[in-house]
Amino acid sequence: MKRLIFPTVVDRYLASEVLHGFLGVTLVLLLIIVGNLFVRLLGEASEGRIPEDLIAPLLVLVSFKGLVLLIPVGLFVGIMLSLGRLYNDSEMTALRAAGIGYGRILRPILVLAALVAVFLLLMVSEVVPRVVQVSDEMKAAAARRLDVLGITPGRFVVDAQGGRVIYAREVSEEGRELRDLFISMQQNGHDVIITARRASQYREPESGLRYLLLQDGRRYEGSPDSGELREVRFRRHGILIPELNPGLGNRTLDTVRMSRLFERRDPEALAELQWRLSFPLSTVLLALVAVPLSHVRPRQGRYSRLAVAIVVYGVYANLLVVAKTWVARGELSPWLGTWWVHGLLLLFGLLLVWREYGGRWLALRLTLKRAS
Repeated sequence: MKRLIFPTVVDRYLASEVLHGFLGVTLVLLLIIVGNLFVRLLGEASEGRIPEDLIAPLLVLVSFKGLVLLIPVGLFVGIMLSLGRLYNDSEMTALRAAGIGYGRILRPILVLAALVAVFLLLMVSEVVPRVVQVSDEMKAAAARRLDVLGITPGRFVVDAQGGRVIYAREVSEEGRELRDLFISMQQNGHDVIITARRASQYREPESGLRYLLLQDGRRYEGSPDSGELREVRFRRHGILIPELNPGLGNRTLDTVRMSRLFERRDPEALAELQWRLSFPLSTVLLALVAVPLSHVRPRQGRYSRLAVAIVVYGVYANLLVVAKTWVARGELSPWLGTWWVHGLLLLFGLLLVWREYGGRWLALRLTLKRAS
């Protein structure tokens, strides 16, 4: 199969060099993203926004979705670094001297980019929507559990959202009930301490608000300045729990398969459809741009064009986001949509190809014609 896709030794060599660069860059970017995501999830868990046992699954799922964003830029930078090294080590000069033209150099790279684009198309069509759906289901299930407050039995936990210090001797196996609860908080300028034998979660049917329902406890309220202390015994007492995922309801399009998006004609669905198609399409277009853009002289260094590449990708990615937003708001026709951004990148790539290779070929033809 490898020999059918890359029939010659040169094709396999170039594809191998680019593949190694692509995998290396993507892995480094993924590690950076995963590290930042891990820190953020730890912060959310410490604030009681997600339970601790949800960190690892969410880390895997969100990283899987982020991989789709990293693959196009990873291939783009990987091509730049790999071909830049070949130019810097004069290997590309040796290939040209052996009669390997620009088309032979471009062909295996575009074939590799096409294979990656097919993989991305499968990802954004079926896999990523399912990943987002599973992630949302896990968060919704966690929101129904009491231990979303991040409470670990036998440990004091600071609820950053409510400004409370919470302690529970134990949590039930289902995570739905706390036992021997202690809460310390500030309310209306007074120190409040609450103790309860049991606590469970309650959602009000009309408003949908969640409350921590305390049972069989006492409430102490006082101020250090006044020296007064008021004690109230209660059978039942409720404390409002801040909502964990207020934006979950706006994630419906992220979970829709691409085949369903083709059936819809509303601006938001069309914007989402064009956004997903942008990933495989941008993979091929960025590969086309990267080949001529990576052309460096031996003394320039393999990283000399990398800054230009980052600027090109930054402008392209931001224009895609702007175009998607315009389409979703109905400010831009879906027929134009994000396609004009891809068209600009294609035109830029063709101009680079002509400047680097077409112009030299034409100059050589004119020189030979005059000499004859």
